[in-house]
Amino acid sequence: MSTTRDDLLKLHDWDELIFGGFYCLHCTPEDAWDYSVAWPCQPLLDAGVTLDDAREIIAQHRDEIEAKHQARAAEIKAKKDEEKRKGQQAADDFNSRYPIGTRVIAHPDVRPEFDAVEATRTRVVSTTRTPAWILGHGEPIVSVHGYAGGITLDHVDIDHDSPLGDGEILAHTLTVDSISGFDNWLDRIDVFAKGYWENVDGKLVNTGLRIGEKPGHVIARFGDTIIRRADGSFYVRTAVTS
Repeated sequence: MSTTRDDLLKLHDWDELIFGGFYCLHCTPEDAWDYSVAWPCQPLLDAGVTLDDAREIIAQHRDEIEAKHQARAAEIKAKKDEEKRKGQQAADDFNSRYPIGTRVIAHPDVRPEFDAVEATRTRVVSTTRTPAWILGHGEPIVSVHGYAGGITLDHVDIDHDSPLGDGEILAHTLTVDSISGFDNWLDRIDVFAKGYWENVDGKLVNTGLRIGEKPGHVIARFGDTIIRRADGSFYVRTAVTS
């Protein structure tokens, strides 16, 4: 059975050397680390493959690779453009229905259906402070009072039973788990705060947080709800004890 030219070309495949030139994958021994057989190799030359043929084969191969890269790049761009379009549509829809100041419950880290404990610990009962917009990859987000960055719209729920009244922009229930994060946020907005300590059964115990400089400070104990007004001031709604 005769071996055709195309069969030989498939058998004597080629690859490119790091420092230039081409070698035959079939004729070069697998364990030859310092030796390679130039391509087109002798069997191909004997079959009538010329150097011009070799250059054309290499050029065609490179064109095919470039075409694949361009097609993949176009596919990725189209996907990103579609994600941006959908994200912008979601942001525009949110903005058309909910103006700045809308009362929301935001979950910066995780939604309650995925981790109820963590969601309760990190949730922000607040109002929006910006319109919704999209990030570079198309994710629609919005900023709320009480959180430094943007929060994905999928993690922001409209609060139809908000504890906030007119002129109030943030409600935070102080707990042992949430005090550190809330204190850090107060630091970022340049509001002085420190732990509040009381004598309980003869022991000095951290029972809450003091917010603001004396004498205009407020004291929130664990379980209390800290309210921030639009003018930047704070007051505390004391937890109801049974």
